[in-house]
Amino acid sequence: MHRTQRTEEAQPAVPSPAAQRPPDPALAARLTTLQQTLGNRATAAAVGAQGGGAASARTPGKVVVGVPYRTDGRGSAHTGYDMKAVSAMSGLAGDVQVEGRTLPPGAAASGADTPARPAEASQVRAHLQGVDALLIPGAPSANDTQIASERGTPEDAGHNSVDAPKTKKHVREEHRSRAAYELALIEQAKNLGMPVIAVCAGSWRLLEAYGGAVETLPAAERALHTDKNNVWGLRHPVDAVSGTRLADAFTSAQPDAVAALSGAPVTSTHWAAASEVAPGSFRQSTQAAQNADVRRHPDDILAVAARTSADGSSSVEAFETRSGAPVMGIQWHPETHLPDMPGRYTDAERTSPDPAVASSEALFRHFVQAALAYRYRRDMHDEFTKRPTQPHP
Repeated sequence: MHRTQRTEEAQPAVPSPAAQRPPDPALAARLTTLQQTLGNRATAAAVGAQGGGAASARTPGKVVVGVPYRTDGRGSAHTGYDMKAVSAMSGLAGDVQVEGRTLPPGAAASGADTPARPAEASQVRAHLQGVDALLIPGAPSANDTQIASERGTPEDAGHNSVDAPKTKKHVREEHRSRAAYELALIEQAKNLGMPVIAVCAGSWRLLEAYGGAVETLPAAERALHTDKNNVWGLRHPVDAVSGTRLADAFTSAQPDAVAALSGAPVTSTHWAAASEVAPGSFRQSTQAAQNADVRRHPDDILAVAARTSADGSSSVEAFETRSGAPVMGIQWHPETHLPDMPGRYTDAERTSPDPAVASSEALFRHFVQAALAYRYRRDMHDEFTKRPTQPHP
């Protein structure tokens, strides 16, 4: 039985109602202005990032980095270190200026006292209005997901935990308050597609937010990563994983790609690291596994970006999101190598720059560029959501 192919006569195209409308002059003008503005900004950022002098003719402005407040040192760790590091990012990406914003607003006046940190998602989201990126800083206490390494002893799980009997009440309360607020900030940043960089213990909070767990390094291995008598002087090498954003940052600072990715020196002050069930596969935290309402498994979105390459250790030193907004957890302290920061030089005379300066600046240059891209996207959204001044028929 043969099937006869049916040929239908072509029907004339009928314009949609939208196509029949005359163009909206107000919208067209806004689009033209927006395209010109974004084009000028992108050109300025690109020229500036390459070290060109023409960027000053079209200053792309500034980005705002939100930094959660911490009471360490009666607040001096926040005002005298975290915010200083953010300011030091200015000029890394052309003429882009970087402004730090304390979160929650006004918390810097708290000093050593725990500030009022909201729990409502709408309030936390409101704190991120006008913010282009998040920096989650370090902390003196263990993360709540911390467990003992299979290579260590069971007692390691409680290393530096606020649950220790001798922990003072206000220290425990500050830890709980800060943890809840930072997790809420990270959750809202996910929803907004906002770039995030988290350093040292801040990376543990980031990992926790994605359902991961932290493990205490065994005592012998721990000595390679932290020395309380030499806070900014302890170094060890790391190997970046090719194809990651971190690797892109490292290679942009070093013409020799092999040298850039292998044995890069970093400043280390940590006693724990991301836990894995196998190399490249993160361990899900007990808390995440017990949450039946929300699925959070770090392997769904996170990938290892760097490992320790020191003898006797191969722990995770960095991880990042596989897709979406640039989100990165860094186990070491790249911010300490920025201008006017404690690790900028290796000598008291401040004449010998630290070997990690170039890679650290490159890392934060990428971070600032990601914040700038987020700001452009936010500007575009705001422009499109403006109501026309004249009703369009």
